[in-house]
Amino acid sequence: MTLQAAILAAGQSQRFGEANKLLAPLGDSFVLQRSVDTVSSVLPRQQIRLILGHQAAALVARFPTLSHGHNLSYQEGLASSLRCAVKQAEQSLSCQALLVLLADQVLLNTDDLSHLIQVWRQQPNDIICADYGERRGVPAVFPRSVWPQLNELKGDQGGKALLRSSDVVTVAMANAAFDIDTPDDLKRAQDRLLTQE
Repeated sequence: MTLQAAILAAGQSQRFGEANKLLAPLGDSFVLQRSVDTVSSVLPRQQIRLILGHQAAALVARFPTLSHGHNLSYQEGLASSLRCAVKQAEQSLSCQALLVLLADQVLLNTDDLSHLIQVWRQQPNDIICADYGERRGVPAVFPRSVWPQLNELKGDQGGKALLRSSDVVTVAMANAAFDIDTPDDLKRAQDRLLTQE
């Protein structure tokens, strides 16, 4: 059973301002590099794909050896990136599940993703997702059997409707609740990462 990871990095980040938040400095690196490094700690790089859209060329330049899919419809919202990720994963017949996470979920760590993958290996036919306490979300593992449903999604809600299903297996993951939308969020991420070291 092969798992492929899709790091969704196509959005316009309008609340962040003019700068590309994914290239914003974070610790001794930058936002997207931290996410790629975290996923690379649990999966081989050949099983990781960036889903790009807004300012794709700048991101490809930073990750020339990492596979990527180009979401030409990125302005539509998150659902278009999920559809792009599924299209990319469908090209591999051995890929049985898709791990989806946001490029700006910088507090995720190796333990978070390892636990999620471990639960998926035990229950490979179920959707496995993070439980933030009050809601469910990504990172999430979607088995091939639900990819047609992901392909039907529209707008900026992503897979939330699928994750609300009672058939979903949840994994407690407080770190997943945090993502970077504004410069203040970036500062909070920096502070929280410093206290974790």
